[in-house]
Amino acid sequence: MDVRRGPIGWSRGQVFPLVAIMMTGLIGMTAFVVDVGSWDRDSRGLQAAADAAALAGAEDIPYDQTAASTLATTYATKNSGLTPVVTFPTSNTIDVKLTHQVAGYLSPAVNSNTAQVTISAEAQAQAGLVTQAQGAVPLVMSKSQAELTACNGIPCFNTSVTVKINDDTTLGGGQAGLIDLRTNGDGSVTAGQIADWVTNGLTTPMPANAYYYSAGSCKFSNQSFHTALDAKVASASPLLVPVYDPARTDTTTSPPRYYIVGWAALVITSYRLNGCGNKSDFITGYFTHLVTQGTSDGSATADYGVRVITLVG
Repeated sequence: MDVRRGPIGWSRGQVFPLVAIMMTGLIGMTAFVVDVGSWDRDSRGLQAAADAAALAGAEDIPYDQTAASTLATTYATKNSGLTPVVTFPTSNTIDVKLTHQVAGYLSPAVNSNTAQVTISAEAQAQAGLVTQAQGAVPLVMSKSQAELTACNGIPCFNTSVTVKINDDTTLGGGQAGLIDLRTNGDGSVTAGQIADWVTNGLTTPMPANAYYYSAGSCKFSNQSFHTALDAKVASASPLLVPVYDPARTDTTTSPPRYYIVGWAALVITSYRLNGCGNKSDFITGYFTHLVTQGTSDGSATADYGVRVITLVG
Protein backbone atom coordinates (compact mmCIF):
# COMPACT_ATOMS: atom_id res chain seq x y z
CA MET A 1 0.00 0.00 0.00
CA ASP A 2 1.35 3.38 -0.92
CA VAL A 3 1.18 5.72 2.06
CA ARG A 4 1.79 9.35 1.12
CA ARG A 5 3.03 11.25 4.17
CA GLY A 6 4.44 14.30 2.46
CA PRO A 7 1.27 16.46 2.29
CA ILE A 8 0.32 15.59 5.88
CA GLY A 9 3.71 16.59 7.25
CA TRP A 10 3.61 19.78 5.22
CA SER A 11 0.19 20.71 6.68
CA ARG A 12 1.48 20.26 10.20
CA GLY A 13 4.35 22.61 9.48
CA GLN A 14 1.90 25.36 8.46
CA VAL A 15 0.34 25.48 11.94
CA PHE A 16 3.38 26.90 13.69
CA PRO A 17 3.50 30.22 11.79
CA LEU A 18 -0.23 30.66 12.33
CA VAL A 19 0.13 30.03 16.06
CA ALA A 20 3.03 32.47 16.26
CA ILE A 21 0.97 35.17 14.50
CA MET A 22 -2.00 34.57 16.81
CA MET A 23 0.18 34.63 19.92
CA THR A 24 1.77 37.91 18.82
CA GLY A 25 -1.67 39.48 18.41
CA LEU A 26 -2.86 38.11 21.74
CA ILE A 27 0.21 39.41 23.55
CA GLY A 28 -0.22 42.79 21.89
CA MET A 29 -3.87 43.01 22.91
CA THR A 30 -3.03 41.98 26.46
CA ALA A 31 -0.26 44.57 26.67
CA PHE A 32 -2.58 47.27 25.34
CA VAL A 33 -5.31 46.40 27.87
CA VAL A 34 -2.81 46.51 30.74
CA ASP A 35 -1.48 49.90 29.64
CA VAL A 36 -4.96 51.38 29.03
CA GLY A 37 -5.90 50.41 32.58
CA SER A 38 -2.76 52.08 33.89
CA TRP A 39 -3.42 55.23 31.84
CA ASP A 40 -7.00 55.38 33.08
CA ARG A 41 -5.82 55.15 36.68
CA ASP A 42 -3.28 57.93 36.08
CA SER A 43 -5.96 60.04 34.39
CA ARG A 44 -8.32 59.71 37.34
CA GLY A 45 -5.54 60.62 39.75
CA LEU A 46 -4.65 63.66 37.66
CA GLN A 47 -8.30 64.77 37.59
CA ALA A 48 -8.55 64.46 41.37
CA ALA A 49 -5.45 66.64 41.71
CA ALA A 50 -6.91 69.26 39.35
CA ASP A 51 -10.21 69.27 41.25
CA ALA A 52 -8.47 69.72 44.60
CA ALA A 53 -6.29 72.53 43.24
CA ALA A 54 -9.25 74.40 41.76
CA LEU A 55 -11.25 74.13 44.99
CA ALA A 56 -8.27 75.35 47.02
CA GLY A 57 -7.57 78.30 44.74
CA ALA A 58 -11.23 79.33 44.71
CA GLU A 59 -11.00 80.18 48.40
CA ASP A 60 -9.25 83.45 47.52
CA ILE A 61 -11.33 84.60 44.54
CA PRO A 62 -12.50 87.09 43.55
CA TYR A 63 -10.60 89.04 46.19
CA ASP A 64 -6.99 87.98 45.51
CA GLN A 65 -6.22 86.20 42.23
CA THR A 66 -2.48 86.13 42.93
CA ALA A 67 -3.02 84.25 46.18
CA ALA A 68 -5.58 82.00 44.45
CA SER A 69 -3.09 81.08 41.72
CA THR A 70 -0.34 80.40 44.25
CA LEU A 71 -2.59 78.20 46.39
CA ALA A 72 -3.88 76.24 43.38
CA THR A 73 -0.32 75.69 42.15
CA THR A 74 0.80 74.51 45.58
CA TYR A 75 -2.02 71.96 45.81
CA ALA A 76 -1.52 70.71 42.25
CA THR A 77 2.23 70.27 42.69
CA LYS A 78 1.82 68.53 46.03
CA ASN A 79 -0.78 66.07 44.72
CA SER A 80 0.58 65.42 41.22
CA GLY A 81 4.19 66.60 41.09
CA LEU A 82 3.23 68.81 38.11
CA THR A 83 3.04 72.56 37.56
CA PRO A 84 -0.48 73.53 36.45
CA VAL A 85 -1.70 76.20 34.07
CA VAL A 86 -3.97 78.46 36.15
CA THR A 87 -6.33 80.97 34.54
CA PHE A 88 -9.39 82.98 35.57
CA PRO A 89 -12.19 82.82 32.98
CA THR A 90 -14.25 85.20 35.16
CA SER A 91 -13.49 87.16 38.31
CA ASN A 92 -15.03 84.45 40.49
CA THR A 93 -13.96 81.37 38.48
CA ILE A 94 -10.60 79.60 38.52
CA ASP A 95 -9.46 77.07 35.90
CA VAL A 96 -6.68 74.54 36.54
CA LYS A 97 -5.13 72.42 33.78
CA LEU A 98 -2.63 69.58 34.24
CA THR A 99 -0.83 67.73 31.45
CA HIS A 100 1.44 64.70 31.83
CA GLN A 101 3.40 62.38 29.54
CA VAL A 102 2.87 58.76 30.59
CA ALA A 103 4.96 55.81 29.40
CA GLY A 104 3.44 52.53 28.29
CA TYR A 105 4.60 49.53 30.32
CA LEU A 106 4.04 46.66 27.87
CA SER A 107 2.49 47.94 24.65
CA PRO A 108 5.66 49.73 23.39
CA ALA A 109 7.19 46.30 22.87
CA VAL A 110 4.50 45.70 20.25
CA ASN A 111 3.86 49.22 18.93
CA SER A 112 6.36 52.04 19.36
CA ASN A 113 3.56 54.61 18.93
CA THR A 114 2.36 53.81 22.46
CA ALA A 115 5.72 54.46 24.10
CA GLN A 116 4.45 57.86 25.38
CA VAL A 117 0.84 58.94 25.86
CA THR A 118 -0.33 62.42 26.91
CA ILE A 119 -3.01 62.56 29.58
CA SER A 120 -4.59 65.78 30.79
CA ALA A 121 -7.12 67.01 33.32
CA GLU A 122 -8.96 70.28 33.76
CA ALA A 123 -11.14 71.59 36.57
CA GLN A 124 -13.03 74.82 37.17
CA ALA A 125 -14.30 76.04 40.52
CA GLN A 126 -16.54 79.00 41.18
CA ALA A 127 -16.86 81.15 44.29
CA GLY A 128 -20.48 82.26 44.21
CA LEU A 129 -22.36 84.73 46.36
CA VAL A 130 -24.37 83.01 49.07
CA THR A 131 -28.14 82.67 48.92
CA GLN A 132 -28.39 80.20 51.82
CA ALA A 133 -25.69 79.85 54.46
CA GLN A 134 -24.96 77.41 57.25
CA GLY A 135 -23.10 78.43 60.39
CA ALA A 136 -24.63 81.86 61.00
CA VAL A 137 -24.47 83.43 64.47
CA PRO A 138 -27.28 85.50 66.04
CA LEU A 139 -25.41 88.83 65.95
CA VAL A 140 -26.72 91.16 63.25
CA MET A 141 -25.10 94.12 61.56
CA SER A 142 -26.64 96.91 59.52
CA LYS A 143 -25.47 97.18 55.92
CA SER A 144 -25.19 100.92 56.55
CA GLN A 145 -22.07 100.26 58.65
CA ALA A 146 -19.36 102.05 56.67
CA GLU A 147 -16.82 99.31 57.41
CA LEU A 148 -18.82 96.79 55.36
CA THR A 149 -18.25 98.64 52.09
CA ALA A 150 -15.18 100.74 52.85
CA CYS A 151 -12.92 99.13 50.22
CA ASN A 152 -14.48 99.46 46.78
CA GLY A 153 -17.84 98.21 47.97
CA ILE A 154 -16.58 95.33 50.11
CA PRO A 155 -15.05 95.19 53.60
CA CYS A 156 -11.41 96.13 54.11
CA PHE A 157 -10.17 92.70 55.10
CA ASN A 158 -7.78 92.25 58.04
CA THR A 159 -8.15 95.90 59.07
CA SER A 160 -9.24 96.68 62.62
CA VAL A 161 -12.79 98.02 62.91
CA THR A 162 -15.12 98.90 65.75
CA VAL A 163 -18.76 98.17 65.04
CA LYS A 164 -21.68 99.49 67.06
CA ILE A 165 -24.14 96.76 67.89
CA ASN A 166 -27.28 98.68 68.84
CA ASP A 167 -27.08 101.06 65.90
CA ASP A 168 -30.60 100.72 64.50
CA THR A 169 -32.55 103.34 66.42
CA THR A 170 -35.79 102.40 64.65
CA LEU A 171 -35.86 99.21 66.73
CA GLY A 172 -35.61 100.94 70.09
CA GLY A 173 -33.96 99.86 73.31
CA GLY A 174 -33.80 96.13 73.97
CA GLN A 175 -34.67 95.18 70.38
CA ALA A 176 -31.43 95.60 68.46
CA GLY A 177 -28.36 93.50 67.82
CA LEU A 178 -29.58 89.93 68.31
CA ILE A 179 -31.70 87.80 66.01
CA ASP A 180 -33.81 84.66 66.14
CA LEU A 181 -32.16 82.57 63.40
CA ARG A 182 -35.08 80.19 62.99
CA THR A 183 -36.95 80.76 59.74
CA ASN A 184 -40.21 80.07 61.58
CA GLY A 185 -39.11 81.77 64.81
CA ASP A 186 -41.01 84.46 66.68
CA GLY A 187 -38.18 86.03 68.70
CA SER A 188 -38.83 83.99 71.85
CA VAL A 189 -35.42 82.34 71.82
CA THR A 190 -33.57 81.55 75.06
CA ALA A 191 -30.19 82.92 76.11
CA GLY A 192 -28.90 79.34 76.06
CA GLN A 193 -29.91 78.93 72.41
CA ILE A 194 -28.25 82.25 71.57
CA ALA A 195 -25.03 81.03 73.22
CA ASP A 196 -25.23 77.70 71.37
CA TRP A 197 -25.56 79.49 68.03
CA VAL A 198 -22.47 81.55 68.84
CA THR A 199 -20.54 78.37 69.67
CA ASN A 200 -21.72 76.11 66.85
CA GLY A 201 -23.42 78.34 64.32
CA LEU A 202 -26.80 77.59 62.81
CA THR A 203 -26.67 74.00 61.55
CA THR A 204 -29.50 74.39 59.03
CA PRO A 205 -29.51 76.58 55.90
CA MET A 206 -30.42 80.21 56.50
CA PRO A 207 -31.95 81.90 53.43
CA ALA A 208 -31.16 85.52 52.59
CA ASN A 209 -33.71 88.07 51.39
CA ALA A 210 -36.05 87.10 54.22
CA TYR A 211 -37.30 88.53 57.51
CA TYR A 212 -36.12 87.30 60.92
CA TYR A 213 -37.41 88.39 64.31
CA SER A 214 -35.30 90.32 66.78
CA ALA A 215 -34.31 88.32 69.85
CA GLY A 216 -33.88 91.33 72.14
CA SER A 217 -30.51 92.81 73.05
CA CYS A 218 -30.95 92.24 76.81
CA LYS A 219 -29.54 88.76 76.22
CA PHE A 220 -26.19 90.42 75.44
CA SER A 221 -25.59 90.58 79.19
CA ASN A 222 -26.13 86.84 79.70
CA GLN A 223 -23.06 85.06 81.06
CA SER A 224 -23.45 82.00 78.81
CA PHE A 225 -23.46 84.32 75.81
CA HIS A 226 -20.27 86.03 77.05
CA THR A 227 -18.61 82.66 77.66
CA ALA A 228 -19.37 81.52 74.13
CA LEU A 229 -18.12 84.81 72.69
CA ASP A 230 -14.93 84.69 74.79
CA ALA A 231 -14.11 81.28 73.29
CA LYS A 232 -14.40 82.75 69.79
CA VAL A 233 -12.15 85.65 70.75
CA ALA A 234 -9.54 83.25 72.15
CA SER A 235 -9.55 81.06 69.03
CA ALA A 236 -9.74 83.98 66.57
CA SER A 237 -12.52 82.11 64.78
CA PRO A 238 -14.54 84.13 62.25
CA LEU A 239 -18.22 84.57 63.00
CA LEU A 240 -20.72 84.43 60.15
CA VAL A 241 -22.73 87.57 60.92
CA PRO A 242 -26.04 88.23 59.14
CA VAL A 243 -26.30 91.68 57.53
CA TYR A 244 -29.65 93.44 57.41
CA ASP A 245 -31.15 96.32 55.44
CA PRO A 246 -32.29 99.00 57.92
CA ALA A 247 -34.54 100.58 55.30
CA ARG A 248 -36.65 97.42 55.32
CA THR A 249 -36.84 96.91 59.08
CA ASP A 250 -40.37 95.93 60.04
CA THR A 251 -41.48 97.69 63.23
CA THR A 252 -45.13 96.77 62.83
CA THR A 253 -44.55 93.38 64.48
CA SER A 254 -43.68 92.58 68.07
CA PRO A 255 -40.81 92.04 68.31
CA PRO A 256 -39.61 93.88 65.18
CA ARG A 257 -38.08 92.00 62.25
CA TYR A 258 -34.79 92.35 60.39
CA TYR A 259 -34.57 91.87 56.61
CA ILE A 260 -31.38 89.86 56.00
CA VAL A 261 -29.54 90.56 52.73
CA GLY A 262 -26.25 88.68 53.23
CA TRP A 263 -23.46 87.73 55.61
CA ALA A 264 -20.07 89.06 56.70
CA ALA A 265 -17.23 87.17 58.39
CA LEU A 266 -16.00 88.97 61.50
CA VAL A 267 -13.14 87.94 63.78
CA ILE A 268 -13.78 89.53 67.18
CA THR A 269 -10.82 90.72 69.25
CA SER A 270 -12.69 92.55 72.06
CA TYR A 271 -16.18 93.73 72.94
CA ARG A 272 -18.40 95.59 75.35
CA LEU A 273 -21.90 94.15 75.54
CA ASN A 274 -24.11 95.23 78.42
CA GLY A 275 -27.38 94.68 76.57
CA CYS A 276 -30.87 96.19 76.82
CA GLY A 277 -30.36 98.80 74.14
CA ASN A 278 -27.15 100.21 75.59
CA LYS A 279 -25.92 102.50 72.82
CA SER A 280 -22.32 102.25 74.01
CA ASP A 281 -22.15 98.54 73.18
CA PHE A 282 -19.55 97.66 70.55
CA ILE A 283 -17.51 94.88 69.02
CA THR A 284 -13.92 95.36 67.83
CA GLY A 285 -12.33 93.00 65.34
CA TYR A 286 -11.62 92.65 61.64
CA PHE A 287 -13.42 91.37 58.59
CA THR A 288 -12.08 88.46 56.58
CA HIS A 289 -13.26 86.64 53.49
CA LEU A 290 -14.74 83.24 54.25
CA VAL A 291 -15.85 80.11 52.43
CA THR A 292 -18.94 78.65 54.04
CA GLN A 293 -21.30 75.77 53.47
CA GLY A 294 -24.48 76.72 51.70
CA THR A 295 -25.93 77.33 48.26
CA SER A 296 -25.45 79.87 45.51
CA ASP A 297 -28.13 80.12 42.84
CA GLY A 298 -26.98 83.36 41.22
CA SER A 299 -29.69 85.53 42.77
CA ALA A 300 -27.57 87.04 45.57
CA THR A 301 -26.15 90.53 44.98
CA ALA A 302 -24.70 91.61 48.34
CA ASP A 303 -20.98 90.87 48.66
CA TYR A 304 -19.52 91.15 52.15
CA GLY A 305 -16.74 88.60 51.64
CA VAL A 306 -18.60 85.33 52.16
CA ARG A 307 -18.73 82.80 49.33
CA VAL A 308 -19.78 79.23 48.49
CA ILE A 309 -17.40 77.16 46.35
CA THR A 310 -18.55 74.61 43.78
CA LEU A 311 -16.90 72.67 40.96
CA VAL A 312 -18.43 73.80 37.68
CA GLY A 313 -16.33 72.01 35.09
